[in-house]
Amino acid sequence: MKKMLIVGTLVLSALTFAKGHGDMACNMQGMSGMGKGHSRMILTPEQQKLRSENSIAIQEKKLQVKKLLLNEKIDWTKVETVNKDIAILQAKQKTEMMKIRNTAMANPMPVAQGN
Repeated sequence: MKKMLIVGTLVLSALTFAKGHGDMACNMQGMSGMGKGHSRMILTPEQQKLRSENSIAIQEKKLQVKKLLLNEKIDWTKVETVNKDIAILQAKQKTEMMKIRNTAMANPMPVAQGN
């Protein structure tokens, strides 16, 4: 009797655990934004270059903050200044992407038709 109870409990917990993973996979897919009609925008070479330059500038500033935090005596005003610079760069990049998206929505590209 005890063996049947233990086996039944194990089977029930295994099934519950397996069902939990299925839901988790769906939730993770939903959180990533995939499957919601989002598509990648195609950027022109100039836009790609600008985005790349902005990303590199942000990475450099983040590295600068890390270096400042490694000092024995941390100058918090410098850290704050660099963090503000990062925020400004990120805001510029976000605004530029909004402009590109807005332009793309106003002038949609035709979809290629198959034969």
